[in-house]
Amino acid sequence: MEKDFKPIDLKDMRKATFIKENLDISKFHFEKVRSGKGFITRKGCPICKSEDTQFFLSKEEINHVICNNCDSCFPEKIPVDVNDVYSDTSYVSEFSGVDVEREDYKKDRFGKERLSLIEDSIGALEGKSILDIGCGRGWFLDLCKEKDMICYGQELGLELARDTSKRLGIEIIDLPVTEIKDKDDSFDVIVMFDLIEHVLDPVKFVQSLRPMLKNNGIMLFLTPNHNSFGVRRLMKNSSLIMPTDHVCLFSKKATEVFAEMVDLKLDYIAFAGIDMGDYLAYLEHLGHNIDSNLKQILYDDIQPLIDKSAFSNHMRFILKKLDL
Repeated sequence: MEKDFKPIDLKDMRKATFIKENLDISKFHFEKVRSGKGFITRKGCPICKSEDTQFFLSKEEINHVICNNCDSCFPEKIPVDVNDVYSDTSYVSEFSGVDVEREDYKKDRFGKERLSLIEDSIGALEGKSILDIGCGRGWFLDLCKEKDMICYGQELGLELARDTSKRLGIEIIDLPVTEIKDKDDSFDVIVMFDLIEHVLDPVKFVQSLRPMLKNNGIMLFLTPNHNSFGVRRLMKNSSLIMPTDHVCLFSKKATEVFAEMVDLKLDYIAFAGIDMGDYLAYLEHLGHNIDSNLKQILYDDIQPLIDKSAFSNHMRFILKKLDL
């Protein structure tokens, strides 16, 4: 299932202010937690629970380490109460507002690509059931509905869940995953886009979802790859290093270990990032003037090479349930 991933429009996705905006968000979230219930020291890797780690970097006074066993990357301190970050009204405006501005572009550029990955894995989409965890405004579910899939979403933001359900005419569950009832063997597909890196215990989280999958059903994940050019070049300036939010960053090896831990088959993995966009935005942040057309050319020419080397800062993988 080899894929050629379409280039991204940097004018839309990596404006000159991108780095500063994300550094400001990271600092703001850190201060919200520090002035709220504070931080607690994490014991062990969030994936394999090993305590054998090596120092990677420090951001917002929090050390990030890499697990020597499974190669995950994580902050040594995590919020005592994640609601210090996610229940703040500004969090919705920071991220759902961006979705509104880019919704049509995201549907065309990202949504169709993701539907193609699902179709390659499970066949025709019509009549297949899908659950989008952390669905937000539901732009991906809207595409799935157009393909005559049976659509459900999950979104903890109560008002957002109600609005999305009303606009799309589909059921949006506003409960935590562990509290969802009567959905065993219900879904052909469960998707998690830019979500698993926010989960304190990703193994327990996915294990709670596993019974909801039908046999031969799949989970599709999109998540950052810390073992990448973008992260390794920008380090603490990377938007993917956000200690209060991104509490578990994956890599190829971490994904392989993760699949074993949750008793699902790693059926597909691919790398497609925006490393060159991040790097060029960082150079602009440092004061360099770069022609927008030149930025796009450099990204278009170099990013595919980074992707094919599995060294790009975003990855997508599919886990399949095989109960015999």
